[in-house]
Amino acid sequence: MPDSKVACAKCSKDNASSRCSRCKTTTYCNRDCQVAHWPSHKRQCQGSSGTKMSPKKLDLIFMIQDARVGSGETQPIVFKEDIPAALCKKSASRELTAPFISQIIDDREKDALASRDHQCFYCGREATCLYSTPMSTLHGDPPTIFNLAQALCTKNGSTPCAREACKRIEEGLRDPNGPIMKERISVVDT
Repeated sequence: MPDSKVACAKCSKDNASSRCSRCKTTTYCNRDCQVAHWPSHKRQCQGSSGTKMSPKKLDLIFMIQDARVGSGETQPIVFKEDIPAALCKKSASRELTAPFISQIIDDREKDALASRDHQCFYCGREATCLYSTPMSTLHGDPPTIFNLAQALCTKNGSTPCAREACKRIEEGLRDPNGPIMKERISVVDT
């Protein structure tokens, strides 16, 4: 996934790296900012009723294409993750949901790669990363992130493998009858 800058809720500096451990949506650059912001964040974090936000269980599904399976059938790798209930509403803002989705995929990418022996989809070398295209339905039951990914030897955009991955997934997402969309539909329907 491309790197995205996340601003600290207190000081607005980019590249905030820590999250509120309760709601997991608000980001801070350090503990000092988090502590200083708590009086105003407390109302959002606890919800309008003053009770702790209850988490829901999210299905994070990785479908990884690699050199061994090609464009054929891939087995889904499923993780169950907590997601704040506030993010599961249709009215949830993209500013809150997008960083959450990016972070949860980044956190589980290594686990997904380690779950099986993956080889670069294009050159057959050992895969070290994924080129991901996430699709999410957070307001569904259960909330779901479907992450179509290709195993790559490197994410460096100047390599032939990374350039081809970008091109192929973009073309596949534009074709509703193509193999990428058919794989997504068959996994989500089951």
